[in-house]
Amino acid sequence: MTSDPVRNLAADLDALIALLERVDEQHWAGWFRAARAEIMNRDAHGLTRILRAYGGMGSFNDLLIHPQNGHTVRSAEAGQASEQLDALRVRIRDAAELLRKQSQ
Repeated sequence: MTSDPVRNLAADLDALIALLERVDEQHWAGWFRAARAEIMNRDAHGLTRILRAYGGMGSFNDLLIHPQNGHTVRSAEAGQASEQLDALRVRIRDAAELLRKQSQ
């Protein structure tokens, strides 16, 4: 059985969106919800949207889940949430880069 990279990316995006919504991070949840919709509609712009989130100051790379940042998470849970965020962040970026290279 072969793995479907688009389906795997969509599953990771679903997990990311759920995490972001759970901690009330609406900006990035909306960003990745839009990217997921584009990808599922076979629109390569979704890959570009994902990769654009990773660059520059104030980017998705800078996001840290913590109550001091306005997130609805207890301090004791912030570390675990941030670890989950980091793992998803890497998998999603890597998958988007791979899919973009394959589509060129």
